[in-house]
Amino acid sequence: MKKGSKMTLEQRNKLSESHKGKKLSEEQKEKMKGRIPWNKGKRPSNETIEKQKQTHKTTLLAHPEIGKKISLANKGKTSWNKGIPMNASSKIKMAEGVKKAWSNTELRKKQSENHKGFHNSTKTQFKKGQTSWMKGKHFSKETINKIRQIRSTPEYREIKRKQILAQFKSNNFPNVQNTKPERQLKEELLKRGYKEGEDFIHQYKFMDKFMCDFCFPKQKIIIEVDGDYWHCNPEIYSSPKNQQQIKGINKDKGKKGYIEKADNGSWTLLRFWENDINKNVVECADKIEEVIRERVK
Repeated sequence: MKKGSKMTLEQRNKLSESHKGKKLSEEQKEKMKGRIPWNKGKRPSNETIEKQKQTHKTTLLAHPEIGKKISLANKGKTSWNKGIPMNASSKIKMAEGVKKAWSNTELRKKQSENHKGFHNSTKTQFKKGQTSWMKGKHFSKETINKIRQIRSTPEYREIKRKQILAQFKSNNFPNVQNTKPERQLKEELLKRGYKEGEDFIHQYKFMDKFMCDFCFPKQKIIIEVDGDYWHCNPEIYSSPKNQQQIKGINKDKGKKGYIEKADNGSWTLLRFWENDINKNVVECADKIEEVIRERVK
């Protein structure tokens, strides 16, 4: 064929029929071994990619049986990357690629238009009243260990911190309550016989001004459990790393000043770092009991 010329539909059909059922012989396979493909390292132009997308869409829309044939042919076949874990650098690249893609306003508009009315369509009606395929199933120990390994990597933590900071900036981050260090301290207090609702209150609104983590109202004791990162623990961070940490420090100073001056300075404020509770929650609870005993005297 001449350069630039295109095959007609009849020619394409004839060519596909002539190749049906034919396989390469062992001699042909041996000859092809070691040959470098003509398109190795070459990338098609943007125009070619767009043309391929358009032809793919029109072909599937005009002939839905082709899509059915493709899905039937792929049934039962395992993916080429099954069992191959993705490394941290690939995950970061993927995340960056998704961010760049979603920064395009035109793409967002197209996606919103495509999904308009989808939740009320007949496609999703079958899900109503049906039990989830995951109900009653649990992850295997291997899967749990893999998830833990991924989440423990510094790359994953850095990505999560950036996401949380972005949520804080956009005011879409929910108020964090009942954190892990809070639960640890609460469990220790309950072990020692203190009753929640009678002896102490978890998540106490002080003077209708702000929320405090714990309060012993009879003894007038306020307890705050501060996260190392968000409240900028001076033992770990020499100076604030971002605007959110600066806000946390200023907020803590304002809380401290207000509580210590309230009711003619009759309230006591105790602060515990996340790191201290993780190291020894028993010592933290001992300090609280010491202050309680002094107040009872």
